[in-house]
Amino acid sequence: MKKIFLGLGFALMASVSLVSCSKGEYNSGDLQKGKNPFNEENYKPKVIPTGTFSAKVNGSSYTASISNAYLTEVASIKSFSIVGYKTITTAPDGIFLSTTSKDKGIYTIDKTAANPNNAIYTAVGTTTGVAAETGTIEITESTDTRVKGKFSFKGPGGLDITEGVFDVPVIKYSDYYSK
Repeated sequence: MKKIFLGLGFALMASVSLVSCSKGEYNSGDLQKGKNPFNEENYKPKVIPTGTFSAKVNGSSYTASISNAYLTEVASIKSFSIVGYKTITTAPDGIFLSTTSKDKGIYTIDKTAANPNNAIYTAVGTTTGVAAETGTIEITESTDTRVKGKFSFKGPGGLDITEGVFDVPVIKYSDYYSK
């Protein structure tokens, strides 16, 4: 008789927990209630929007297939990056621009350690980027969700990036990479 009641008790507990999870609520057992992680909705990846990004690399046209901007704020440290990748492989080629702000303005690039503005070009098939020695990044329009501007820079080995333009969405890490 004791075994029957014990079995019924387990069956009742299982039924209650299945019913409570069926409405999307979830209790992991560590008092963290929220959406059921086993629900299919929670596994759908969020689509990260892309914009337009192009330039001339040593005179040849370069058009990115994936481009956007990332705003990162940790404590009082802000970082703003604009990227344009032509290919995404194990060794992608891309142009990476970095400033201390997404505010409108001209950001000068130079080799001094005190200057946080930077640009890097990575050629297809390589894993090492070439850092700019001189150049500018100009943000001509800026909102919470989009930035537009232009850029140019020169690097070692005769690297010459000209006629660079971008119109990209601003991606906030927390909007796309956390639940």
